[in-house]
Amino acid sequence: MNIRPAVEEDRDAIWNIFHEVVAASDTYAFDSQMSREDALAYWFREDTQTYVAEEDRYSVVEAVRFPGTLIASPTGREQDRPASRPEGSRLDQSAVSPSSFHGDLSPIASSAIEGAARRSRVRRHIVGTYILRPNQAGAGSHVANAAFMVALNARGKGIGRDIGEHCLSEARRLGFRAIQFNFVVSTNEPAIRLWKQLGFNIVGALPGAFQHPEKGYVDVYIMFRSLRDN
Repeated sequence: MNIRPAVEEDRDAIWNIFHEVVAASDTYAFDSQMSREDALAYWFREDTQTYVAEEDRYSVVEAVRFPGTLIASPTGREQDRPASRPEGSRLDQSAVSPSSFHGDLSPIASSAIEGAARRSRVRRHIVGTYILRPNQAGAGSHVANAAFMVALNARGKGIGRDIGEHCLSEARRLGFRAIQFNFVVSTNEPAIRLWKQLGFNIVGALPGAFQHPEKGYVDVYIMFRSLRDN
């Protein structure tokens, strides 16, 4: 997992995550029909630090035998695989090694298949994003505010914790004395559990402040954490 400041080339990936999270209408009070332009303007606001979390995935070219022959296709087939594999950094070639083809292979054909099995490259996929900014201007600017989003197909991997911990570190580095979340929907139990584990406390509640698409009007929490500790 690599967490870094966002760059211009990340905008499409960030929009894809933002759109799928906001479209669900169950954790954020954004308009579910919010445009790409407005979403990115919010996420890259001038007073905002924007970050992305990316994971490495291997793009593997697998040898494919021509029907009725013993010769591998020169084009092969490309598949994404997670970068973390039990075999370590070496690519498992068992599925495309010469031993998986029946009959005798010439040295040229064998070399071509082995070469196809070895062809791989690492591509980084953005799986999460967060923003960090002052919660208020002027005399309140020493308290930070943040928002977090994780791609739906990347949940359950601890990415939320990773970017949450990274946010705490960045907030300290930037000189903030505390972080305040203004609008944590009470039904978002995984997020609330995580924030409590990271030292946040619920300091206030807004009764019925969020209209959940399935549960109706639910409470919203204000959560706070000082950064003046270790």
